[in-house]
Amino acid sequence: MLLVADRHQTANHHHSIARYVLERYSQPFDTVLLNGLHASPSILRIAKQALRHPETYASRTGLESFLTRVPDHCFHLILFDPSEFLSDDTIQQSNLLYHIMRVLQPGGNCMFVASDSRRNGKIVPNGFRLVHRFMAAQFQLARLIGQAADDSLPFHLHPHQYLAVFRKPLAPA
Repeated sequence: MLLVADRHQTANHHHSIARYVLERYSQPFDTVLLNGLHASPSILRIAKQALRHPETYASRTGLESFLTRVPDHCFHLILFDPSEFLSDDTIQQSNLLYHIMRVLQPGGNCMFVASDSRRNGKIVPNGFRLVHRFMAAQFQLARLIGQAADDSLPFHLHPHQYLAVFRKPLAPA
C-alpha cells in the first residue's frame, strides 16, 4: 500500500529518486509513505510497479499531523521532505522524530533528501544536522549518498544535497 502525503504541490524529491528508493528499499506489498511528493500519475505508476499493490491513499495534512493518526509499526519505508525539521522549534522536531520512530516497523527504512543552504555567504549544513538528529534518536545510518556518488545511480544530486538512508533498529536501544 502506498500513502502519499503531498501537502506540498511542488515535489522536493525527483521522480527518479522515488523510483530508486521504491525499487531498492521496498518489497512487494510493503506499506510505504512518500511525503513531499505530488501524487502524479508517474509516481503512482512507479509505486504500483514496485509494490505490486493498487491501493493508494493521499493526505494533504502536515507530516506530524498525519503521523499522529497512524498506528504503531505501520510503515516499512518512509521517504519524506525534511523541511519541517529545519525549523528552530526543537519540540516540533522531537515530536516528528518520535512519530517517525513509532510508525516505522523495526528494521524499516526512513530516508530524506536534504540540502545545505547559504546564510550570510556561509554554508549551513542542514543535511548533516538532520543526520545527527536522527542518529541521536537511535536511528542507524545505513547510507549517505552525496553529489559525488557513483554514476551508476539513476539520479544526480546537486552540490551540498544528500540522500540519507536510516534503518530503525530491530530492538530498542
